Amino acid sequence: MIEIDKFVSRHIGPRNEDIEEMLKLINCSSLDELIEKTVPNHIIFKDKLKFRPGMSEEFNKINTQLLSLKNNFKKNLYWYGLL
Repeated sequence: MIEIDKFVSRHIGPRNEDIEEMLKLINCSSLDELIEKTVPNHIIFKDKLKFRPGMSEEFNKINTQLLSLKNNFKKNLYWYGLL
C-alpha cells in the first residue's frame, strides 16, 4: 500500500483507507487483483523493472540549489530597442 511518510504520498494519490474502501466497493482483495481484472494480459509487462534507487527529498532539494548556482543572469536589452 501507500507509505504515508514518503513525498509522493503526501502530494499525490489516495490514502490507505481510501484504497481499502475502493477495493471493498469493487470486490477486489488487492490492487494487484484489480489490475488483473481490468488490464488486458497482452499489455501487462511481466518482467521485473530495473530501476536505480530513488533520490531522497533532501538530496533533490540540495541538488536543485546547487544546480541553481549555474544560472547565468544576463541583462535583458529587449526593452532598450537594442534587439
